[in-house]
Amino acid sequence: MRTVPLAGLAVLVMIALGPRALGAQTTFTVDIQDFSFQPHEWTIQAGTVVTWVNHDEWPHHVAAEDAKSFNSGIIVPGKDFRFTFAQPGRYSYRCGIHPTMLGVITVQGQ
Repeated sequence: MRTVPLAGLAVLVMIALGPRALGAQTTFTVDIQDFSFQPHEWTIQAGTVVTWVNHDEWPHHVAAEDAKSFNSGIIVPGKDFRFTFAQPGRYSYRCGIHPTMLGVITVQGQ
C-alpha cells in the first residue's frame, strides 16, 4: 500500500479546494514585480493582513479605487505596505503611479 506524506496530502487538499483554501491564512503577500500585482486577484478571509512587496526597480503605489479604504503612499524598491482587511467586500486597487497596474481582493466574512 502506498502512503502520501502529510505535506503532500496538504498540497492535494489545497489543489482540490482551489485558491480559496488559502484564504484562511492570517497573512497574505502580493508581489509587485514586472509592473504588475501578483496575484492579480485573490479571495481572503476578514482579518487577513495583506502585504504588498515591491520587487521592481521602480517605486509603486497601492491605493483602493474608492479613494478611502487604504493608501500606501510611495513604496520604494525593496519596501512593503501592510493593510488588515477587517470588513468583507470587494476591494479594487491600482498603482497611483502606473494606472494600468490593477488588482482586486475579495474579503469574505469570518
